[in-house]
Amino acid sequence: MDSLTKTKKIAIGAGVLLIAVVGVYYVLLNNIQSLTQEVAALRTQATERLAQQKVRNDVAQFLQSTEADRAELVTYVPRTNDPTPFLSTIESLGQDAGVVLEVSSLTESPTPSVINKNTPPPPILPSVEMVLGVEGSFEHLHHVLTLLEHMPYISSITQIGITRSLETNVWKGQIHLQVTVRTTQK
Repeated sequence: MDSLTKTKKIAIGAGVLLIAVVGVYYVLLNNIQSLTQEVAALRTQATERLAQQKVRNDVAQFLQSTEADRAELVTYVPRTNDPTPFLSTIESLGQDAGVVLEVSSLTESPTPSVINKNTPPPPILPSVEMVLGVEGSFEHLHHVLTLLEHMPYISSITQIGITRSLETNVWKGQIHLQVTVRTTQK
């Protein structure tokens, strides 16, 4: 009987040891599973951050590659705080058309907006009213008018007055041009 007791003790000890080993294995398995989930979450975050960084780099590269083009585009938009580049563009149109074209006056005024009873009125955009002095042949004056009408600006020719000198056969006059301007700062 003593041997049976000894056998029971060994069986009980082996059972306890087996339960302890299974318990440790279970705890380690749970820890490994939670660490695997944390690693997966960190990989996802790292992938997202790398994607965001790639987008930032792409945008920075795009901005750098288009910097000169954007600087040129800004010169095509007349601004109230510095109309000089725009005025140079207007005067160069006269040279391109073969006429003498000078800006006689420049006046800032609001552009009238269309008001509809069913919708709120749009914001009134400021505009510049320009009086251009012109001199040249009739064909060249017609050409400069065409160039002014097809400029890449929101503009309209509001008045034209030209006369021909009988002695020199040169046409002289004034063109009134209204151009919507950008007032926001860079």
